[in-house]
Amino acid sequence: MLERISEKFPEDAPFISSLSIRQNRLDNLRVYADWLEESNAPIRARIVRLHIQMANLVQESQQYLDKVDDRNELLKLLNERFPLAKQWLALIGFGPIEICFSATNHHGPCSQRWENMPPIEGDATKRLCHYCNMLVNYCDSIETATHYVSRGELVTVDPRVLRRRHDLGQIRHG
Repeated sequence: MLERISEKFPEDAPFISSLSIRQNRLDNLRVYADWLEESNAPIRARIVRLHIQMANLVQESQQYLDKVDDRNELLKLLNERFPLAKQWLALIGFGPIEICFSATNHHGPCSQRWENMPPIEGDATKRLCHYCNMLVNYCDSIETATHYVSRGELVTVDPRVLRRRHDLGQIRHG
């Protein structure tokens, strides 16, 4: 999948590669956003900047929700022009790992985060948690997340998804 994104936007390749490096990820995203702006890709630049801003906000805050609304409007435009939007969003995405069933994580919520895991080669929507050695799936809907969680797989949910308290909390791996 990374290859498909690089084929669609070959000039993005160095930036896409830099996003798999955990150190300085936010700095790399800032440089990428600046480059996108200079390269006449203002919609993608704005989305990257919103991701950076949203990464530091509490999800239920009004500021966060306003940025989600802004981002959703931009995504409508992006989806019309860029059919690989989910994979691209997974590359620049962020968020906690939810409903972790790992025996190493039985004392509370998972401390690992999507943005701190390197992408799996060939699929931008999957990452490997080196803490519990399980695959994590990037989900763009609660329905998709529910599917993976019901199979005992780990997920992170795209921040643009409107969430409800405990929307995945009742699901347990059987």
